[in-house]
Amino acid sequence: QKLTCKAETVRRDETIRGVLHAVKKNMVSRTVFVVDDGGKLLGAIAVRTLLRMLGAKYFQRDALDLMQEIMSNRAGDMMTGCPSVQAQDDLEDALRKMVQSDQDDLPVVDSEGCVIGELNCFEVIEAYGSLKG
Repeated sequence: QKLTCKAETVRRDETIRGVLHAVKKNMVSRTVFVVDDGGKLLGAIAVRTLLRMLGAKYFQRDALDLMQEIMSNRAGDMMTGCPSVQAQDDLEDALRKMVQSDQDDLPVVDSEGCVIGELNCFEVIEAYGSLKG
């Protein structure tokens, strides 16, 4: 299986502004992975979560209070659990994890659990296309 050469990562205490900056660095990815100081995977923040936060003003709340609340959040407040794969895992296992967890991108981790890349849904689709002819 192919993996994107670099996954965007942030630390648990990163600000929302920092998370948004990480998203802008890799416009193909739909996920930013949260890691500890040693680079080990803690969780993930989907771009759609960020969109919901940024668009929360459409839920009829006071915009100023809402923006202060959003900007005071940290990556650790927003992250969710996320399955991972290792570089030697097979494509079927990666697809199963993506479908069962409703994740578009999976972190690729080494034997220590440190993020070394990402496998995105387009790579999985491309790999299946080349297998089927």
